[in-house]
Amino acid sequence: MAILGSNTEINQTAYEAYSPIYVSASLNMTYTVAYALTTAMLVHTALWHGPRIWRVMRRQRVEQPDIHAKLMMEYEDVPRWWYLGVFVALFSLSVVCVQVFDTTLPVWGLIVAILIPIIYFLPAAFIYASTAQIMTLNLISQLVPGFLVAGKPVAVMVSRLYIFENAY
Repeated sequence: MAILGSNTEINQTAYEAYSPIYVSASLNMTYTVAYALTTAMLVHTALWHGPRIWRVMRRQRVEQPDIHAKLMMEYEDVPRWWYLGVFVALFSLSVVCVQVFDTTLPVWGLIVAILIPIIYFLPAAFIYASTAQIMTLNLISQLVPGFLVAGKPVAVMVSRLYIFENAY
């Protein structure tokens, strides 16, 4: 609270006068490894699973259906317009919440916060399916909003909320 102004933005002069930033070597290594893993997750998925993802996107059959897929064929698919309708309704509600309440998060920041989990969904799913290791978006949710809406801690926290709610 010592460095926040009355409008919940960082007071730069108070921030510079407060104290220098202390980041330990272990935290630096943790962040370095986490950024490397986040990037490697995208590259690995693109190189290793990319052709299979591309075939599925083009609606080509990748493998023969197993017993579970055959059992699921008995049920009707949910229409795509349901998914689109739910997305439009919740996105509209999110835009209203961001604009009505004093979050200082612009609408384009909300769109970026929704796109980040969309980009990382498949890579994280492939890693989890093959290794049972959960890849979180914790560092990306700190880095991207912190860079895009610098000096606005409330906006960063709101965008992190949308990133985590979309990711899990």
